[in-house]
Amino acid sequence: MQDFDPLWIDDDLGLQARYGDRIPVLRREDTGAELDWPFGVDALRDFLRA
Repeated sequence: MQDFDPLWIDDDLGLQARYGDRIPVLRREDTGAELDWPFGVDALRDFLRA
């Protein structure tokens, strides 16, 4: 089982415009919440628990 599904935005101008310098971005499928770079361990932990 994979913990995440990577999505490459190189060939998608819409995704490049949306995410640009925020990469890497983590997105929760259950809530749609996103965690943008830069993030630390505490922010990641909170994001995963929410």
